[in-house]
Amino acid sequence: MAADVLSVVGFLLMVTCCHHGVMPTRKLVKTKLSDMKYYQDGDLLIGGILATEMRRDGGMFFVPNDFSFHLVESVTYAINLVNRNKSMLPNVKLGFIMLDDHFATDAAVLRAIGFMKQRRSRLNKQCVMNADSRDSIVSYDVVGVIGCLQSKTSEAAGLILSGANVPLLSFTATSPALSDKEKYPYFLRVIPEYSMNIEAVFEFLLLQNWTYISVMYSDGTYGEGMYEKLREKTRKDFRICLAKEMKFYTYSTQENYADAIQDVKILGNSRVVLTFLEEYSAHALVASIIQSKEAGWLVWVMNEPFLNRVLDLFNYNDYDSVRLFVGSVYLGFKTYTTEGYNGHLSALRPDTHTNPWFKKYWMDLNRCERLDKECLKHNVEELHGAYTFRFASVAQRAVFAVAFGIDRVIKKYCPLADKRELPECVTGPRLLKVKHKAAPV
Repeated sequence: MAADVLSVVGFLLMVTCCHHGVMPTRKLVKTKLSDMKYYQDGDLLIGGILATEMRRDGGMFFVPNDFSFHLVESVTYAINLVNRNKSMLPNVKLGFIMLDDHFATDAAVLRAIGFMKQRRSRLNKQCVMNADSRDSIVSYDVVGVIGCLQSKTSEAAGLILSGANVPLLSFTATSPALSDKEKYPYFLRVIPEYSMNIEAVFEFLLLQNWTYISVMYSDGTYGEGMYEKLREKTRKDFRICLAKEMKFYTYSTQENYADAIQDVKILGNSRVVLTFLEEYSAHALVASIIQSKEAGWLVWVMNEPFLNRVLDLFNYNDYDSVRLFVGSVYLGFKTYTTEGYNGHLSALRPDTHTNPWFKKYWMDLNRCERLDKECLKHNVEELHGAYTFRFASVAQRAVFAVAFGIDRVIKKYCPLADKRELPECVTGPRLLKVKHKAAPV
């Protein structure tokens, strides 16, 4: 399998070698990538493939939700927690390189290719900061990668990284397909797959006497996989029947979402709608619900992306829209805010902080053309997800799992190694052999 993946990579890309300290690059194949990156030097690098901006009409824009810059910020905050902890990797500094997959599988694949192990020596900080990823894929020597946000992008990146023996650890991807160790031997996660919730969802629906329901789901392995799990369950247990099934695609229009709402309304006796939506579908569906102004009689059983979009309405104090979701419920794995991350966030300022997405999001949200006094008068509290970003807990758990794995590899295989030798010692196969421990947060 690894050979097949690498042969496909070789077919898609032209490789130019590194000479005299110049970073090796691979030419892109049509896919547009942002050149933004967040880098911190270290003895060992942790990669990140996380979603911040979406691509549309040839440009990049932020989806107004809790994710924006928070995914990157929560991961890098946790990495620096490890660096400040004298009992965890006391003589090793962890660095990072964070990249954006734009919620897209093609971008996730190209980012993953950049994290494939190189046979040449590690590359210096100056090269990393000067490389332009709009015209090439920059290669980074990382011990592992944290990401991706979505299941479909995790699957795309997971295939490439598994072929290169690079671990990919996610704290948000819940697709059951990712549990296939034949296909994704190097994929790990610190949350349960969502199919484990099907039994709980089914019993909850029965408890509420909701036995005639509709389903809305996104295309891709997560949405389709969860829908099929539900269908399988209803074929064996006839106490719940499916009234209407509606599937959304990345190219679905607002009219498609509005029509779906009307289709459920026409049924009349199916008020409960179960959702298995990706981020793009949740955003569009919530917008259509608000626009319709008559969907308040529906009861939504929300998944995580749907819930996050509804919570944004509270951030906007849009209580008229919130009323459309009264009586709805969320069923999912437990996440929560952390005092540490919230305290870290409160001290951030765009003129001094080095996370490029934080600075850009601050300026976009406040409609600033430059960081002048007028722009800087705003507060962190005005940003989406300020003090409500619930993935901080699992992001920290993911980073700590990687850190404990690195610590055990070093102690077992190279306790006396020089720092320059660590990248050769801490390998993907060795990380999989040691027991990973996710510390409490």
